[in-house]
Amino acid sequence: MEKVLILGHAKPFNFQTDGGDRLTGVKVSYINAYTSLKAGEEGHTPLQLTLNPLVLQQMVEFPAIYEVEYSMIPGKNNKPEPTISRFQFVKKVDLSSLFKA
Repeated sequence: MEKVLILGHAKPFNFQTDGGDRLTGVKVSYINAYTSLKAGEEGHTPLQLTLNPLVLQQMVEFPAIYEVEYSMIPGKNNKPEPTISRFQFVKKVDLSSLFKA
């Protein structure tokens, strides 16, 4: 399993669209071990993922290191699309010490 640093999450949303569809989820921000190889880019680009609020219940601390498990789900035109399906807590991370003078 891959390890990621979950930075935090936004307030869960639950609303009905004008078309009558129900949308629920929560946005999670994280970084992984990937560093960009693209010209003009350096470091770790934060990633965002919208999750089912039930998956968020697997997360007990923020920010923290989690191991993630991926699953394939049908995407546009039924093409396989990877998504995070499970989080396993590894350890809490104290980022505040990075900002002390």
